Amino acid sequence: ELINRKPLYPGRDYINQLNLITDALGVPSDEDMAMIKSEEAVRYLKSMSKKKPVPFKDMFPNCNKLALDFLEKMLVFNPSKRITAEQALAHPYLSQLHDPSDEPVSDKHFSWEYDSKELKESELRNLLWDEIVKFHADDETE
Repeated sequence: ELINRKPLYPGRDYINQLNLITDALGVPSDEDMAMIKSEEAVRYLKSMSKKKPVPFKDMFPNCNKLALDFLEKMLVFNPSKRITAEQALAHPYLSQLHDPSDEPVSDKHFSWEYDSKELKESELRNLLWDEIVKFHADDETE
């Protein structure tokens, strides 16, 4: 998006977005589809005719080689095959911005547990409030 100054996959809905993504990256392999949780999305992808990926140099003709390499490592259908945040920050394309002394790596695994829970609005509000209070604990003692 920064390179072309517009959204890369601006889909109107998930079907349109899957079409835009597969037009660029090709239809994912069965192995890559295994990580998709939506059975409907997998069915749709499997029903597509095979598409070959468009070379990034064709999609971004004015990019330098480091930018293309960076994009190729990040724009991968299967998240487990993408470079990590730590690897992305250390990529040569970001060398002028990279400062290892100011980029701590967490040893804790981030939990997405609330993404899969059906919460009522009141429950979500309470959880959000609890998080806010954690960051303003000093304010309560004043």
